[in-house]
Amino acid sequence: MPAPTFPPEIIASVVKNVDDRPTLELCALAASVFLEPSQRQLYGLLKLRYDKDPQEAARGSDPEYRTYAAAAAHFEAFPHLAKYVSSIHVVLGAIRPVALPAVGAMFLRLQHVRYCELHGSGQPVDWLLEWPIVVAWLSTQTGLKHLAVYNVSKIPRVALRAMLNAALSLELSFGAEVGHPERDANYHPAPPSSKSSVLRRLNVLTCETFETLARSREFAGYFKSLTALTMTADRENRLCFAAADSLQELSLSFPQAPESASLSSSASDSTLDASELPNDSDLATSIRLPGSLPLLRNLRLMIDDFSGPQDGPYLPLTLLSALVGAAPRLGRVTLQLCDIPLSLLADISSASPATRSGIFTSAVGQALDELLLPIGAVVWTPGDFYPDTSDTDPISSFAYAQLIDITVAGLKSSLPRTDAGGRLSMEA
Repeated sequence: MPAPTFPPEIIASVVKNVDDRPTLELCALAASVFLEPSQRQLYGLLKLRYDKDPQEAARGSDPEYRTYAAAAAHFEAFPHLAKYVSSIHVVLGAIRPVALPAVGAMFLRLQHVRYCELHGSGQPVDWLLEWPIVVAWLSTQTGLKHLAVYNVSKIPRVALRAMLNAALSLELSFGAEVGHPERDANYHPAPPSSKSSVLRRLNVLTCETFETLARSREFAGYFKSLTALTMTADRENRLCFAAADSLQELSLSFPQAPESASLSSSASDSTLDASELPNDSDLATSIRLPGSLPLLRNLRLMIDDFSGPQDGPYLPLTLLSALVGAAPRLGRVTLQLCDIPLSLLADISSASPATRSGIFTSAVGQALDELLLPIGAVVWTPGDFYPDTSDTDPISSFAYAQLIDITVAGLKSSLPRTDAGGRLSMEA
């Protein structure tokens, strides 16, 4: 009697909705009807956490995560399953030394990963034991599309090189820090791979991190082909556009309004022309701008600490003016403003003068219009917003909203170098 067959949709639904993962994995290994569809679903995402001590493990753990030791034993017994793993979440820290050889062998079996996240655990990552496993694995990867690193401090520079070689897109965020060269002196990595990807997208937590890397001979070459760059700009960091000739998308996040909105070394000068911006690397408040961004089409400024006009709203108008003037192909400018009072969002879609004046002071609103109107029509659109439920007063609650989105078909005409277009005051 032939074995029963089931439509793939039923198998997919069973795998998706049944919580008994160990039983599903046994079925996937034992029953031919389960092989291809369920194995791909079950092993497409692999989550690895650091090995816990026996007492902690006995208290239970997240069923979605495997310990390194358990995962290594599983893939050693069933090596063919490794081909299904396309995404991995790795928690670094405290791998038991006895498990290191098996864990290293397991990583080398994972040759079809497209997306990888490396998370810190709060425990220091062993420079001589754990990092070599990560570096050896990254050096064999040729199809990694995106690599994200969260809360991993003091990343060895040799590990960073492996990341830059392996991924098309790299994100260093939430506490990811690059280590010091002197710490790398005692670190002996695996030989570099003969194949490497060309980094296209970079997301870094601070401009300082990017500038340090871009200025060094060791890393500068990695950033020459970037098409998309996202980074945080605050008054203690300087921008360095090593990829100015290739950038097509640029996103800058301002976590806090600077104490002085001027780009000048003098606090009294707040109306600098783009050509007059300081280029002195010793000025902590100066912003280094490229002479030209010839391919830039999308510009996004994210203001994380925006306040109403009564508090003196912060908009980096001088920086925006300089960037607009440097990008002849700019087609979209998006401003994302946070901490907007809900009371100001009621009529945002109407874009009425009253609504606009409620968000900006008249001086800031007029300056913004004069800057952006030469690009195209200013379209005010509401975005997703999340009320602050901690405050019972809806008037004083805050929300997140995307407020301005300017789109232009074709190429932008050159901006006139007027006081409105080229010399905008940063202060209302």
